[in-house]
Amino acid sequence: MNEQGQGLVAEVTADAPALGRTTKEARLRGPSANEDGRPKTDSGTEGGYRLEGLTAESLRLWAKGPSGAWGFSDPITVVAGADTHVSDLVIRAIDASEAFQGIVVGPDGAPVPKALVIGSAHVQGPISSVRTETDEGGRFTLVAMSDRPHMLKAYDATKALRPTAMECVAPGATDLEIRLETRRFIEVHVVDDATGDPVERPWVAFEQQRNAPWIGDVPRLEPETHSPGVIRLSVPQDTFQVAASAPGYEHHYGDGPLEPESAPATIEVRLTAQPMLRGRVLAEGEPVEGAWVEVSQRMGPKFPILVQGFRTRLFNGGSGQATTDAEGRFEVPISEQSDFSKGVHVVAGKDGWAVAEQEIDAEPTRDIELVLTVGGAIEGTVLMPDGVSAQGTVVAASNGNGRVLETRVDENGEYRLEHLAPGPWELKHLEESSEMTMSVAQTPHPGQYQGDCEVRLGQTTEYDIDQRGSRTSFEGTLTIDGLPAAGWSAILQPATPWGFERSGPATLLDAKGGFSLTITAEKAQLVLESSADGDHRSLSRDYDLNGQLQTPEVAFLTGSIEGTTEPEVQVSVFHERPDGFRFEATTRSDALGEFSFTGAPEGAANLRRRHLEQGWTGGSPVTVVAGQSSHAKF
Repeated sequence: MNEQGQGLVAEVTADAPALGRTTKEARLRGPSANEDGRPKTDSGTEGGYRLEGLTAESLRLWAKGPSGAWGFSDPITVVAGADTHVSDLVIRAIDASEAFQGIVVGPDGAPVPKALVIGSAHVQGPISSVRTETDEGGRFTLVAMSDRPHMLKAYDATKALRPTAMECVAPGATDLEIRLETRRFIEVHVVDDATGDPVERPWVAFEQQRNAPWIGDVPRLEPETHSPGVIRLSVPQDTFQVAASAPGYEHHYGDGPLEPESAPATIEVRLTAQPMLRGRVLAEGEPVEGAWVEVSQRMGPKFPILVQGFRTRLFNGGSGQATTDAEGRFEVPISEQSDFSKGVHVVAGKDGWAVAEQEIDAEPTRDIELVLTVGGAIEGTVLMPDGVSAQGTVVAASNGNGRVLETRVDENGEYRLEHLAPGPWELKHLEESSEMTMSVAQTPHPGQYQGDCEVRLGQTTEYDIDQRGSRTSFEGTLTIDGLPAAGWSAILQPATPWGFERSGPATLLDAKGGFSLTITAEKAQLVLESSADGDHRSLSRDYDLNGQLQTPEVAFLTGSIEGTTEPEVQVSVFHERPDGFRFEATTRSDALGEFSFTGAPEGAANLRRRHLEQGWTGGSPVTVVAGQSSHAKF
């Protein structure tokens, strides 16, 4: 390992073999994946290192030098139980024109050792960054991510000094001085607007203006609670406003804009109490302690919210939740977004009882009463194709109240769900427990909520789930620039009347870029996706299924796109590939309107931009050439 032939101390990391970007960018930004638990070590003064704990697989070794630049090996294969010797990892010497050099000092001008310095540029979105630490003399050298202006941020590791940012610093700058000032603090007193009493368990934050450079607190400095209703926070660097809330109170926006240097040492925030819904929860004539209670809005039929793939009748969009006391009493706040003209429901439940709900068409002036019952049950058999067992799979059920119940199928393919509220229920058979997801769908068949079967109080409903239709297996691979797609995952999404639904966790691709999936459906969408470096990329294709094995082998070469458009807008690249897959990735233009994409498949693509008011507009064609950067303006 050397830089111009000299030994150096460096951080050595093992990672999946895919490069995922140009060689220059890889040297500037390091590994494409950022997974915890990767084996790491530091080289010695002569550059030697030993990395242990590697699994037998294909991987790369990466080395990061003091300047922040990276070097990397070709893909290597580790053999179990044997040492693998690798040729030198070479970290390219950084030219002064592609780095920042300077010093971090305190309020008195004294150097600040071990300060964290972060440089960020709009390469693949504003969150992309490189970082380094100052030496004992407070000096630093930081490699630039590109030839664009950067924002440089410095943080004191002791947290005694306030973070500072320098904007629009051009690569090649030397003799930079970043001065950290003494932190200022503000005490925020949160009180009840009606009584003036301190509010319990308040939440307070200083929010910077939308276009201000957000530098945060790294290392993070947590707010301090000094006494009831009093929170002490560090003043940010730029113009800010105060936001506050507390359980049972309306969210407070305002008290600003305030300037850091002229902001008062003490600020009082007065919160307005939310209207409260009060009542009792009973079961068999006795109060129920420990039941949960929440307020939900009835959903319109045309644009339902899907929870874990289930359509909802009711949705709790941020309203408070309460727990009943020993007398079964509760007090739960009603959200300011609640619209009684469209139907508001109070819902309560506890393990061992069916969920109870009651509609309220106006803000109640007296206590309400909810009665829990044992409910009913659904049981049945999951019918699978010959030779396929349903044992261990999952049956999920919902009655549209925004909550999903699940149970495992036994060795006989049978399942049972108990303590269900009377009314229609919808059921799904899943390979594995579904993730908690929410989405908004537009259904072409608006109407009242209808389930697959009806539950009646004190009765058991028989319902078999027939999965004997065409069961299709997918055995595929994804390679990018000739290497397995590291950090990517695959999922099959079955078709519904309102589109393709995500009803389970995605499967990580293996070390060879392979995936194996199975689904019982007439139509499904295969999605290959990655969120490495914070950028979401996806490849999707719709399939009409017939039970025959699908073996998609997806491979493509990549290039990059750099361009200009309007400042501070979302930019999307869309590519309809000859094999039927659709590639899409999204980023955001910077304050100058500049944006870039890496890892885009070669061929004809289309660029769009998105305004909050206008939605997606534009449509500018661009041709991506493998290994090259294409330029676009729209």
